[in-house]
Amino acid sequence: RLQTEEEADLANVGCKGKVLGGLRPTSLLSSMASVANVIIAVVLPSVGAIIDYSDIRKKVVVYSFFYFWLGNFVQIFTSSSTWQISVVVQACVCSVSYMVHQTSILSYLSEVVDDDDGLKQINMAVRVWELGIMLAFMIAVAAVGMVMGPDNLPVKSQATLSQAAACVCSVPFFMVTM
Repeated sequence: RLQTEEEADLANVGCKGKVLGGLRPTSLLSSMASVANVIIAVVLPSVGAIIDYSDIRKKVVVYSFFYFWLGNFVQIFTSSSTWQISVVVQACVCSVSYMVHQTSILSYLSEVVDDDDGLKQINMAVRVWELGIMLAFMIAVAAVGMVMGPDNLPVKSQATLSQAAACVCSVPFFMVTM
C-alpha cells in the first residue's frame, strides 16, 4: 500500500528537512537507483560497442574497477555535511562503473567456453562466489558492530569502517583477476 501524505511526513520527521534536490528521505534510495539506471541505459550500449569492436577491453576492465573503487573510497569520508556528494557519487559513479565493469568482465566468457552449458556453469559459479563474498562481508561487519556495540562504535564509525574495509579487501580480489 502507498503511504499517505501524513505517513510520509511522519517518516521524514527525524531528517530535519535534510533532503537532496527536494526529495524526501523516504524516496532517496529509489531516486538514486532510477538516476543510475537511466545513466546506465544511456551509457552501456556505447560501452558494449567499445568492448566488442575495439582492442581496449582490458583497459575498460581496469578503469571501470578504478572508478568504482575510487567512488567507494570517497564515501569513506561521508559526514553530515557531505552526504549529498556521496549520494551523487553512488548513483552516478559507483553504479555506472560497476555495470561497465560487469559488462567488460563478462565479455571474456565467450572466449573461455564454447557451449551454452559451460557458459551457464561459469556464470553460476561466478555469481555464487560474488554473492557469497558479499554475504560474508556483511556478516563480518554486522558481527563487529554487535561485538563492539553502539556505545563503543557508533553507527557512523561502523559505516566508515565497513566502507574502508570494502576498499582494502576489493583490491586483492581485483588483482587476482588480472
